[in-house]
Amino acid sequence: PQGKRDGLLTWYRVKFNLPVQEKGIWVPWRALINASGTGYIWLNGHNLGRYWEEGPQREFYLPDCWLKFGAENTLVIGLRQSEKFGALLESMEILPYYEDAEYRMEN
Repeated sequence: PQGKRDGLLTWYRVKFNLPVQEKGIWVPWRALINASGTGYIWLNGHNLGRYWEEGPQREFYLPDCWLKFGAENTLVIGLRQSEKFGALLESMEILPYYEDAEYRMEN
């Protein structure tokens, strides 16, 4: 949404499923976000951090302890409109950090 700045926040909810992690394999996950406006992000009800339209951060680590593997996850972002571009979620991708995956031996 663009135009008159009369709304407090524009809300977006993204639902996604993650596969069940295989025993002994750990894969960290991230969200790549491209949006206008500034606001906050929540992952399954936990505050993940702030999103700024201007700034270098577009990638957010998704902590394992807040993720549901083999079930539905919800990522919510509330954006306040910017002067130029409104509050628009242009894209969001949920991706693994394959380069940081590990084999973990259980005792």
